[in-house]
Amino acid sequence: MSGIHQSSLQDVLGRERLLGILRYRSGGDVLRAADALVEGGVRVLEATIDTPGALQVIEGCAGRAGVWAGAGTVTTGEEVRRAA
Repeated sequence: MSGIHQSSLQDVLGRERLLGILRYRSGGDVLRAADALVEGGVRVLEATIDTPGALQVIEGCAGRAGVWAGAGTVTTGEEVRRAA
């Protein structure tokens, strides 16, 4: 997840208690959906790697204070490299 160290992920999830998961299998404005979640108070997001635009969501959240984003449904080494 961008914005935090792996060791503090459990602390962040314990404090926030909500993880928004973005999954669009075909189309959809995932960036706008992510913005809407953040505007609604969701601070921890997961974009499934098979969602078009998932890496852009993670990248876009990296620069937002107090917002953390990571990739979900990562199943290959190449997907790990892309998400990192």
